[in-house]
Amino acid sequence: MKKMKTVTKGKVIVIAAIVLVFVFAAPMSYAASMGDNYNHIVVQPTPQKVLIGQNLEFDEFAAPPIVYRIVSGNVVNTYLADSNSRIYNVNWPMSGAYYVNYNSTTKNADAQLSVEAVNIPLELKVGTTTVSFIAVGTKLRVDTEGINLFDEDIVDLIIKGPDGQIKYDMLNNQQFTDIAVSELKKYGTDGLKTTGWEIGDYTFQIKTESAHACGLDAVSEKKRLKEVDHIMNLPLHRHHHPKKKMR
Repeated sequence: MKKMKTVTKGKVIVIAAIVLVFVFAAPMSYAASMGDNYNHIVVQPTPQKVLIGQNLEFDEFAAPPIVYRIVSGNVVNTYLADSNSRIYNVNWPMSGAYYVNYNSTTKNADAQLSVEAVNIPLELKVGTTTVSFIAVGTKLRVDTEGINLFDEDIVDLIIKGPDGQIKYDMLNNQQFTDIAVSELKKYGTDGLKTTGWEIGDYTFQIKTESAHACGLDAVSEKKRLKEVDHIMNLPLHRHHHPKKKMR
C-alpha cells in the first residue's frame, strides 16, 4: 500500500511540474495603446510599432529614454524624451533602425522601435465587390483591411446622410462614434446593417480621437454611397458607339 501511495504522489508532482512549465513559458503580451494620449513603450526585445504623429510614453525605463536612429551601423539622429519620459508628435524618417538607450559598444538596447506611416484604408463593399450605391436594407461592409492603428485606439466612423451625421443607429443597435478600432473592424467582417436608412446620399470617413489614440490626429479618405429603394431605380449608364457607315 505504501508503494502505491508513493507512485501516486510522484504522478501528482510530475503533473504539477508540467503545469508550472506551461504557466511560466506562456508568452506575455502588451498593448502598446491603452486608449489614452500615448503609445506606451516598454523594455522588451520585440520591436514595438510607432506611427508618425503619435505621442510616446516610456514606461519603467531605468535610464532616461533616448531614441537612437541607426543607418548603416552609424548613429545619425538622437531623440530625447522629456522629464516625464515622453516624446510628442513623432516626426522621424522611416528609414533606418530605431533603438531606445542604444549602446554603440555592446550593440544592446532597452527596446527596438518600428516606425511606420499611418494607414487608414476605407472601402465600401457588398461581399467582395466595391460599391458606390446599394438598396436600402443591404448589408454593407466597411472594409478597413490593412489599417495599422492599434486595436485599442478610439475612432469615429463618421457617416453623414440626408438627415446629418449618424452617431448611433438605434433601429439596428449600431454605434459609430467613440468606438475602438477592434469594433470598427467588425463592420468590415460582420457588415453594417442599413435597414430603415433614408434614401439619399451618404459619406463615410474614419477619424481618430487623438486624446484616445496615442495622440494621433488622422483621417481616412472620404467615401460616397447612394442609398436607393431598389437597384433598378438607378439610371443605366450605357456606352454609345457610333453606327458604322454602310458601304
